[in-house]
Amino acid sequence: MKPLCALAVAAGLIAACSERSPLAPPAPPSTSAGFSVEAPTNRIDISAPVRRTLGLTFVRVERRAVGGVIRLPGRAEPAPDARREYGAPLDGRIELLVDELEPVQPGRPLARLDAPGWRALQREIAEAESGMLAAEAGIAAMPSLRAAHELHERGLRARADVLRRRVEELDALAAAGAARRDEIVAAQSALAEAESALGEVLEKDAQLDVRLTQLETDRVIAATRVALLLEQAAMLHGLDAEALAAPVGSADGSPPLWRALREIELRAVEPGIVERRHIASGAGVAATTTVLTTIRPERLRFRAALPQADLTRVRDGLPAEVVPAFHGSAGVGPSTAVRGTPPVDSAESVATSIALVPAIDVSRRTIDVVAPLQPRPWLRPGASAFIEIMPGSGELESAIPLACVVREGTRSVIFRRDPRNPDVAIRLDADLGPDDGRWVAIRSGVREGDEIVLDGARELARAMSEANAGPQRRGHFHADGTFHAEDH
Repeated sequence: MKPLCALAVAAGLIAACSERSPLAPPAPPSTSAGFSVEAPTNRIDISAPVRRTLGLTFVRVERRAVGGVIRLPGRAEPAPDARREYGAPLDGRIELLVDELEPVQPGRPLARLDAPGWRALQREIAEAESGMLAAEAGIAAMPSLRAAHELHERGLRARADVLRRRVEELDALAAAGAARRDEIVAAQSALAEAESALGEVLEKDAQLDVRLTQLETDRVIAATRVALLLEQAAMLHGLDAEALAAPVGSADGSPPLWRALREIELRAVEPGIVERRHIASGAGVAATTTVLTTIRPERLRFRAALPQADLTRVRDGLPAEVVPAFHGSAGVGPSTAVRGTPPVDSAESVATSIALVPAIDVSRRTIDVVAPLQPRPWLRPGASAFIEIMPGSGELESAIPLACVVREGTRSVIFRRDPRNPDVAIRLDADLGPDDGRWVAIRSGVREGDEIVLDGARELARAMSEANAGPQRRGHFHADGTFHAEDH
């Protein structure tokens, strides 16, 4: 400890011992030589200046299942859906529009691709639209054609009726011997020609029905082809097919958007950060070549290796907690830590639940445990941490972070903040139980909710040893801070 820290704490200790408060140790006894000897004390001043100098922080005693917790080291990694790759849909020349580490939002243009294949697709769309328009024009002309055909049919039927009556008249005259044979033959021949022409008209009527059906089929096929080609174009551009079919301007005769576009734009489909550009701007690329990758850093999961022997203790869905691997404040979150000056680390644990991968790693005799993570400032892909799995068999006990415990030879001590005087800390021999590497059970001397010194505990122990240095008296401390001499 720095000399300044020791001096500040020692001065605070002397000031605290000189106060005549109900919690102060009893007055020092007189010796036979006429001077007094200060009794040892397990109380130490932690007023605001001392707390600032030593950077003291506190943590509350809480109920936890310490003995049954399985604690495993591991790391954070991107979730399977955290990354998104953007590739070139066609062969062409690429121009990148974003830089690495640049945030993007949905719809943001990421790159432009000058692709000959896009112009070929434009030609196919134009041909399909022309076929659809031709079929629609044929269908639109069909009523006029059918009307003319019906007029022709009526004329032929009328002529056939006239000729049929003429033949009947001639047959009657011939029976009376008043008709010539050549007139009868001529009338019959004319009637046959009229009936033949009428038959051709009826056949043409059936052909018109077939033609109408064919035109309607051609229109459906062409419209379907146009829709499919527009869907393909929309996929290339990251736009809706309706948007591509809409006119570019408001003026009459404005071309549709698909016809006006000369390049393909790769657009972001979700928010993220550009993680890497795989191609230099201006380079030629082949279809399906990865152009750039975006990542969503907040989409994380945790992975750790569980020994095969512990498989009987865990199952899918068990609750767990992911805690940081660094130690500044033992990974204690703000729900437990009492912040002082300076504050404890801002790292927070993350509540989650586990899932076991299907297969065991035969070479290591372990099985991977995976757990989803909520974002925290200290959590990024690759960050080391621990996962604490609660199998449910552990009994709740009063517990404190293991970092609160100071070893003095064979003894373990802690410093409890006096509930009645927050500017005083009481040194206690720690009656410890099992620990899980981060938390340790404490079985006496404290109650749930008591504040225990976390950061700065070692400095307090050293300062108290220096302040109590001198003639030693045999005895022991009580939990309330009083010293009981054993020389009587």
